[in-house]
Amino acid sequence: MRISFCALACLILPAGLTGAEEILVPAGEQTEWRYLESGAAPGENWNSSDFDDSGWRKGTAPLGYGKEGLGTVIRFGDDPANKPITAYFRKTFKVGPAEKHDFAELGLSATYDDGVAIYLNGKEVARDNLEAGKLTARSRATRAIRESSELSIKIPVARLKYGALNTIAVEVHQAGPTSSDLYLDLKLSGLEEGEKPVLDPYREG
Repeated sequence: MRISFCALACLILPAGLTGAEEILVPAGEQTEWRYLESGAAPGENWNSSDFDDSGWRKGTAPLGYGKEGLGTVIRFGDDPANKPITAYFRKTFKVGPAEKHDFAELGLSATYDDGVAIYLNGKEVARDNLEAGKLTARSRATRAIRESSELSIKIPVARLKYGALNTIAVEVHQAGPTSSDLYLDLKLSGLEEGEKPVLDPYREG
């Protein structure tokens, strides 16, 4: 798996704890996402916190189609042989002041199908199964995958805004318009020194 790093509806989430790990964006049905599945370009700065996504649909994770255990089944139009290549997802959340959340790093775990690019507050933090360079709504994943891919990485905590709104944004790309499935689930957490991000047991067929 190739992962590249770049120097990550408004809701205040209660922090969940797994050991020392503080969960900021839980995986699965605990998190509601805004999403755009029409295949149209989302507009400039779509991955930033000040972008207006009020016109996007919303649903709980995991999101996608063609798989079991989805929290939200997204639409792909009337022609299954000509599905949109790209779907866009956003989640806005708030973190308390730094003195109460002294994270050493952030942990990001995600499951996706086919290709993915992930951003925190407008900055790209992960990419897999996509070509380098600028992405558009027509950019295809570099290969089709039968089962969903997974990543579990650390992100510099400097990407997080304490005492303010933060936005994690994701674009999921298909290898082609006849792809039979699409999938996204994600967890973001704050880590203590030396702690590693843990990939959740994602619920899918």
